Amino acid sequence: MNFSVLFCFLFSFSCLVCRAQYEPSASQGMRWQTVSLGLNTADYRALNLSYAFHQRGESALTTFKWDISREWISSPNDSITAFYNKTSTLSLMVGEAWRGNRIPWWIASGVGMSLNLRHYADLRPQSNTEWQKLTKFPMGIPMFVELGVNLGSQWGIGLHGYGNWNFRQAYAGVNLAVAYRFKDFKPVTE
Repeated sequence: MNFSVLFCFLFSFSCLVCRAQYEPSASQGMRWQTVSLGLNTADYRALNLSYAFHQRGESALTTFKWDISREWISSPNDSITAFYNKTSTLSLMVGEAWRGNRIPWWIASGVGMSLNLRHYADLRPQSNTEWQKLTKFPMGIPMFVELGVNLGSQWGIGLHGYGNWNFRQAYAGVNLAVAYRFKDFKPVTE
């Protein structure tokens, strides 16, 4: 290989100057909260009520979410129908948000960590008729995708799709959400 050709090639790349200017995201400074109600696949079919607070900072979207699921329709092969299983989840997620400039829409997504409080019924060992109530605290990996439209300057409606992968009961679901958007905050720049 001719080293003079390689030297000329590398020298020509080092002469190129890359220029980039930081441009803030259109969703920077957005803060909103959603309350949603829907169904998920925890315990076959479960009702879900959730509250989420979203804040888009300078570099990422931070989401705090709390939701409660309660068994609504039991599985056809469920042997314990006298107790309804319940799950409460507390999640902290990081993601990204986008919004329209002329049309008032938004899309947000995120993934993070959660602590799940799970109340469920299980058959006792060596018994087909006796059952017991159990409580477990499994960690989980929650994720969400939310899309919606603003109906005014502060209120909006949307769909909130979510899932939680954990070692006790992984589930996914979709909720109808009502959103309240706070006034955008402007970060202090130097």
